[in-house]
Amino acid sequence: LQRLELAFFFDALESEGRIRFRQRAAAATGIVLSPSDLVEDKPGADLLRLTRGQETDLPASAKITYIGASSDYTQAVAESRRLVGVSARTASAALPIVLDADQAGAIAESWLLETWVGRERASFSLPPSHLAVEPGDILDVVDASRTHRVRITEIGEHGARPIDARE
Repeated sequence: LQRLELAFFFDALESEGRIRFRQRAAAATGIVLSPSDLVEDKPGADLLRLTRGQETDLPASAKITYIGASSDYTQAVAESRRLVGVSARTASAALPIVLDADQAGAIAESWLLETWVGRERASFSLPPSHLAVEPGDILDVVDASRTHRVRITEIGEHGARPIDARE
């Protein structure tokens, strides 16, 4: 399923004892969290902790191998490149999917963009009253300088709910 998640930008998640599949773009909840909605999980720690991945750790290009619809179903490659930055890394994935060149190119481009946007990560804790928030949800977290739109990647269950998310 991971390769299909990559190609079609959806998440598989467990919710209410069932496995659900949800498009990432459709996961916006409309929830806006202000600093007063967050709880302190460690004494003296910031309520919202933001980290940014190193540019050199991110790919400068994304390459996907797929089954070409217009080339007698032979293996084909689509690539997207980032024209700025100092990274020399390449992310690659083999998709067992029949695609035309335009579709494959769009997938490679979206994957590369999502990787770069997702380098910004957020950590915070919510009170137990926010039980409706689940992994995969997209919400806005406001801090003193701006609003961060994040997709939740992980939630802990230890009284206060520690959250890991990416932009």
